[in-house]
Amino acid sequence: MQNLQEVSIGGGQDEVIWNISLIGHYSMKETYEALRVTKQPVSWHQLIWFSNRIPRHSFIAWMAVQGGLKTLSKLREWGVVHTSTCPMLAG
Repeated sequence: MQNLQEVSIGGGQDEVIWNISLIGHYSMKETYEALRVTKQPVSWHQLIWFSNRIPRHSFIAWMAVQGGLKTLSKLREWGVVHTSTCPMLAG
């Protein structure tokens, strides 16, 4: 240990730099953008996400396009229901 020499690294204060940001300062928006997974826009996005949309309708339409609605056929596949007859028409 006698061969080690002391190295001076400067006399200034330490500084925190946020590398995600272009300007080096923390931003919630830039952190969110850095963490979220982005995908290429799809051709149908303007049919669902337009300016005068009703949010509930857009969400349901988006779920339908993604195949995420709990339709009777899906519920039957999962074993939740055991009939293919619509309960509204069973009478």
